[in-house]
This record gives sequence, C-alpha cells and structure tokens, in this order.
Amino acid sequence: MWGAFTDPPGGAAGWPRQTMSLTLLVAHGKVPCADGKLVYVRGRGASLAPAAMCIPIGSAAFLVDAVDASSLPQQTIDALLDTPHCEWRPCRSLLGHGEPGEIEAVARAVSLLSWHRENLYSGLNGERTEAVEGGRRRAQPASAGGRTIYPRVDPVAICLVVSADGERCLLGRQKNYPSGMWTCISGFVEHGESVEAAAMREVAEETAVVCAAAALVASQPWPLGRGLHCELMLACVATAAPEGEAIDVTQGGAPGELEAARWFTRAEVQEMARRSAADDGPWLPPPFAIAHHLIDRWAKGLLAPTLASLS
Repeated sequence: MWGAFTDPPGGAAGWPRQTMSLTLLVAHGKVPCADGKLVYVRGRGASLAPAAMCIPIGSAAFLVDAVDASSLPQQTIDALLDTPHCEWRPCRSLLGHGEPGEIEAVARAVSLLSWHRENLYSGLNGERTEAVEGGRRRAQPASAGGRTIYPRVDPVAICLVVSADGERCLLGRQKNYPSGMWTCISGFVEHGESVEAAAMREVAEETAVVCAAAALVASQPWPLGRGLHCELMLACVATAAPEGEAIDVTQGGAPGELEAARWFTRAEVQEMARRSAADDGPWLPPPFAIAHHLIDRWAKGLLAPTLASLS
C-alpha cells in the first residue's frame, strides 16, 4: 500500500530526510503526544506496519512517514510507541504548537489518511483502488480502467463584512465556539458559484445583512475541516449595503447557524486582538486561522485600498 513520490529534479536524493527515519501513528484523527509534544516511532512506516496505509509527509525542514493505525491491534500500537504518559490527542488541538511546519504537515497527513479510508473503492464501479504517487492519489488497476481519484478539497468562503461607513465590521459566533470567541461569517462554496457570490450569500443567509460587493483577498489551506476533510479557506472582504445592515440570525424565526452576530467598532476589534481564551470579554480566533489576520488587517487599516475598490 506504499507508493513513492515522483522523483524531483536531480533524483530521489533531492527529497530531504532526517538521518534517522521517523514514523507518526495516526488513528481516527488523533496523534500520540507526551509532555505536549508529538511522539514519533523510529523506523520507516512501511516496515513497521506493512499492512497499514503509509504516506510520506513534510517539507524541506520536516519529513516523516505517517501510518494509519486505526485498524492496528492495540498491543501493536503500544509496542511501537513504548512511551510513558503517552496520550492520543486530536490533531486540531495541536494547531499553533510544535516546530515550524510540523503540525501543518501532520494535519495534512491526518486529512489525507482520512480521505484514503473513505476511497478504498471506486464510487463509479465499486472496484478496489490503490494508493499511488506517495499517497497523493488513488487509482484503479489498469484491468478496471485505471481511473485516477484525486483527494477531496472543499472550498469555503470566509468573509469580513464592513459597514457602509467603514467604521464597523460584522462578526458572529456559533454555540459550539469557545466562550467569547467571535469570527468572520463563512460557508461552503456551492456548485457553479463564484467565491464572492458565495461570501455574500452566506452573509445574507446567516445574518440577513445584505452586501453590496465583495472581493477575494487571501486564502489558507485548512486540512482539518468537518469530518477531517481538507478545506480551502477563501478570505473575502465585503461592504454592506447602507440599507442592509440590520441583523437577524433567527432566519425567519427558526434557529439559525449562528448563536449571535453583531457589529464591532475598530477600537473594540483592536482590544479583542489583545485577548485570548483565558481572558474575560470577546476575543478573536487564534493567529493560525486566516480569520484572525483578516480581522486584524481591517483593524489596522490595511484593507482600505481593497474596500475603496468596491465602492
């Protein structure tokens, strides 16, 4: 079940790798940790667990093997880890920690391994598929047509709406958010829809605020989305129509997606940026989320040229 990456220019030696090969076990979206750090197993993943799905992950500074341990016997997992006080934690809880590039690479591996588990068989004809290109693709055998299956990426429009006078921004929160956290309005881009249209539609559906125009300003991969599916966050800024700034999160009296939404002044947002989950009062998403930077850039006036182009 192991597939090699296509060699880069200069041959396979061009792929960086630590002197000692390391493997990370992944089970149902969780990874082993001890003392707040990821626990790696020495050795190549394909040798340690030959029957499990194994893919290489990383970058120039960080490259390891990731093994789907979801189906491995518990005694095998315990023998491989052999680390005191080891606990399994959701990868998402580690975002913002670890070495540069480490958690991001691990998050991609967790998402990709989840995608492999969901695509063991072709949805077209039910034929078994196999991992190819180092786990970046799956394919049917040539005898079954050789069809290639590509990893799923869900586009999400995330939008910061600015009031018509430019002095306030619209933020919302869902019931399952950490206490006090407010963020941008977001939702999936629908089939045949532009990113900007999706952003304005989601704002209207979730808050009843009507946008006059929107523009795409940045993007961020988010490999640990709903159901561990990889999402691509497409950050937009929008201006509200002067007559469309009234908020209604009840969606005509029925419970909506948001618990609350409100307009925040620039001064309020600047104060929120200095707080965290440990503080009293409203606060912004952590810096590893694109929403944090979108809101912070508006508060510092860095989105003024884009907003001016929408008028």
